[in-house]
Amino acid sequence: MTFVGLFETYPKADAYIATFTQLMNIVTRLDVKAIIGEGDNAAIFMEMETTAPAAATTLVAEWHETRNGKIAHAQSAFDARPFAAMFAGPQDTDADERAIRALKDTFGKALLSGDATLRASIWTEAFCIR
Repeated sequence: MTFVGLFETYPKADAYIATFTQLMNIVTRLDVKAIIGEGDNAAIFMEMETTAPAAATTLVAEWHETRNGKIAHAQSAFDARPFAAMFAGPQDTDADERAIRALKDTFGKALLSGDATLRASIWTEAFCIR
């Protein structure tokens, strides 16, 4: 089983379960909104409520690929801002905000000018669409 998350990727279920167990220590509510399945794929949308150090109510979307009735690959997407402090050391949030604004400005300029090279410059080499 492989899990791809916003902060970390776990190539094996054991590593994922260790971190998942820590997360579940602060989860106070999980409310599954929808499960949509097609073949060996399922999309799960849930609302997750957590306490400190990441007090928030967050909409989580997960994509699960299964093999022989078991999860082989999972990928999640959610607003990670409340959880960032749990996964990173001290950060210069002003620098982060400046970097995000610079990316936004470059993206907007490239989109409006039609400059494909400039637009491609904001993506990492590892970026891929699955």
